[in-house]
Amino acid sequence: MPDGPVSLISGGDDGGYNHDDDEIDFNKILGGLDNPLDYESILVKPNATSLEEVVRIANGNASANAVGSVIGKLVDPGKVGIVSYNGKIQLVGPGRYIFPNPRVSLEDIVPLTRDLITFESLTIVRVNRGEIGFANENGTPLLLAEGIHVRNSRLFVFVERQNVNQQYLRHGSIHIMRIPKGMYGLITENTVPKFLPEGVHVTNSNVFTFSGVQSINQPYLSHGVLHILRIPKGQVALVTNNNKPRLLEGTHCINSKAFTYHEMKDLNQQVSRHGTITRFRVRKGEIGLCWDNNNPVFFDEGIYVKDSPNFSFEKCVDASEKQISLGAKKIVTVWDGEVGVSYHKGKLIVLTPDRHMIESSEHIFQGFLSTQQQCLHLVHPKKVADGLLTCETKDFVEIGLKADVFYKICDPEKVLLVVGKDNIETLVRETAIATLNSIIRSTSLAEVAQNKEFAARSEKQHFQQQGPSAPLFFDKVHDEFLSKLHDSFIDQFGIIVLNIRIESFRIMNQELSTNISKQAFTTAQTETQLANLAGQTEIATAQQQRDAEVARIKAEGESIKLKTETDAKNRAVMETAKAEADATVIRARAEAQAVQLRAEAEAKSITLKADAEAQRAEMLIKTPIGGQLAMFQVYADMVKNSMNGVEKVIYLPTEMANNPLTFLNMQQGFMPSALQTAMASGSRK
Repeated sequence: MPDGPVSLISGGDDGGYNHDDDEIDFNKILGGLDNPLDYESILVKPNATSLEEVVRIANGNASANAVGSVIGKLVDPGKVGIVSYNGKIQLVGPGRYIFPNPRVSLEDIVPLTRDLITFESLTIVRVNRGEIGFANENGTPLLLAEGIHVRNSRLFVFVERQNVNQQYLRHGSIHIMRIPKGMYGLITENTVPKFLPEGVHVTNSNVFTFSGVQSINQPYLSHGVLHILRIPKGQVALVTNNNKPRLLEGTHCINSKAFTYHEMKDLNQQVSRHGTITRFRVRKGEIGLCWDNNNPVFFDEGIYVKDSPNFSFEKCVDASEKQISLGAKKIVTVWDGEVGVSYHKGKLIVLTPDRHMIESSEHIFQGFLSTQQQCLHLVHPKKVADGLLTCETKDFVEIGLKADVFYKICDPEKVLLVVGKDNIETLVRETAIATLNSIIRSTSLAEVAQNKEFAARSEKQHFQQQGPSAPLFFDKVHDEFLSKLHDSFIDQFGIIVLNIRIESFRIMNQELSTNISKQAFTTAQTETQLANLAGQTEIATAQQQRDAEVARIKAEGESIKLKTETDAKNRAVMETAKAEADATVIRARAEAQAVQLRAEAEAKSITLKADAEAQRAEMLIKTPIGGQLAMFQVYADMVKNSMNGVEKVIYLPTEMANNPLTFLNMQQGFMPSALQTAMASGSRK
């Protein structure tokens, strides 16, 4: 069994700086000066703006010992004359002067355009725009603002002019610092180091030192015992404080004499070492291998910081590796289809499929042993001929077989104890070759070559195609081979011999092989001719059967067609007769209905006529002319009926030629004599 369950150190702590007494507040080192001065307030303003003021201030508001005259020494405009009187220095403006006092003398004439005029106690200095003047008066440093400064004192000494835009200006105990934006000034005040923020700073101190400026964007700023670290995100600073290594992240302000900054490192690096500190990262899907006090330790994914002189990071390996080892400690992953081979104090331990942890130095892992099916090509190492295994048949004919044996380990422990991991393949090959040779030696060449096919086939396929016969050679070899090796290999070695496959064989004697090939070719030709004849017979038979079937189908078609036509005609006659009968019935019914309708119409007509005649007679009776009209109608009808079918000639009287109305005697109501004569004549004819 394995030494114990698989367990890794996990979780991880990304570490950092342990805050201690050396950490100080940032405001303490960025608080400014102890005694700051206002820059404008310490500047000495100019005391003269014109030539007259220069002369007045130099003379102390007293008149010079000189008299203006048309003769004498000339002082040009824009210039002043320096006059000496009893050790005192005075000035005269432009003009012509005489000096009556013999103790007065004109020493020099100088233009006021000069930046500096000095003569004994007199000092006239011009500080241009953008400059600042340094001077001392009675040992006190002065800062002169831009403009004209006039001093007539032996205690005043002008030192120099400086550009006002300089970063650092010092005059005596006065210090002026211009800290640009984005910079810190490094100063030491009263032996205390400080960082000055941006701006103009002025102080008057004899115990003050300015050391320059540093960019605030630098990750590390140092000034004396002060240290500022602004560590960018994703990086770590390697420092040493009081001889102890530290890893810092974030922002830190440290006041320590024993602090040393070394470098920055990327946090994404797999391992960072600094003194006794080791910071390492184990990514997902990896296992970290380390030594701790000479003991191998495995770490799961995470970030770790170890501060120990006895700790050492070795490497990270892929967690999917089957064997991970560091010293005596191992993680062995055994997959399905294999087992692990290990020995604990000389005793075999088979590792089943799983993940195993081995921690003992006496537990040795040797490797993996596959329990899946294996295929082994049977070729004797000393008799290799085109990948064929050479064997002799019963009749001493040498043949070559292309054969493979399939086996599987069913009892790994027995195999390892009896055979050994490296001897399994040799055992199976040698035993299989010996068994196959034994079977071939008991078989004649005729039995080997009984198949007649170029490729081997099983007895079952042979039986399905040609019927029962003696067992085929390949099936016979298969059965005998398995019967000899299957059970014995399981019992003795823990190996299952699953199958043997013989793909092909070849007669190694070339002459014999050629003769057999010719005989096989002749046999093949004969079989081919027989097959062709059989095929032709089958074709002719099939053709006759096809013709007979076509004739039968044609006759059946004609019969069906005739029957269909006859049935159609009969149905047509029956339909015609039925239609005529239905038509006769319909006509008879129509005629009967017509007769009935005519009779009803005539009766109704007679009734209507009678009613009309009655109404007409009744109406005619009511009028005088109506009776006559009725009478005339009777006469007319009578004449019409009596002369029906006879050609009639009516002779009208002469008196009716001009007036046809005389035909009737409207007044008398009877027929005229002429009409009566004509009617009588007509009747006689």
